[in-house]
Parts: sequence; structure tokens; C-alpha cells
Amino acid sequence: MENQKTVVCPLCFTTVKWGARVCLGCQANIEYGAPTSRYWLALGASAYLGIFIGQYFSGLFLIIPFLIAFAAFAYLCYLIGEIYNDKAKFRRYR
Repeated sequence: MENQKTVVCPLCFTTVKWGARVCLGCQANIEYGAPTSRYWLALGASAYLGIFIGQYFSGLFLIIPFLIAFAAFAYLCYLIGEIYNDKAKFRRYR
């Protein structure tokens, strides 16, 4: 038999299968993964990095800060994905 991954609702302590959208005990919405705000923060940080590095380049070399910022954004998105890989957020709206 296959081992099913589960998560316990912190609001009503009901065991819910991983991937479910709603808790069966308290009807709370379940969101998985990283919040979108984390990716916006990563985009802003990498853009700032690109602008900061861009001060030191001119002409055709402006592609270098863009590439560094893009690589930083890709790496930050990877880290965010790894950090929030097994996270589930329960939210009950009243």
C-alpha cells in the first residue's frame, strides 16, 4: 500500500490528505507552497542588484548586470521553492 502524505489542520486538528484544497473538519482553505509576495521580493532584490552592478558598466556591457540579476532571481526562486516545498497554510474566512 502506498504511503499517503498528510497534514494536520492547526485550527481543528483534523488530518487532511496532502493536496486537498479544503479541510474537511473546519472548511478552511488550504494553500500550498510559497506566497506570491516572496517571489515579488526576490524580483525586487535581484532588480536592485542589477541596478547596483549596472553603475559600473556602460555601452555593450550593460548585458552583464542584466544576466547577473536574472541569475540571482532564478537562484532566489529556487531557494524559495525549496524552503516552502512542504508548507501548507490553512486560512479560514468568516
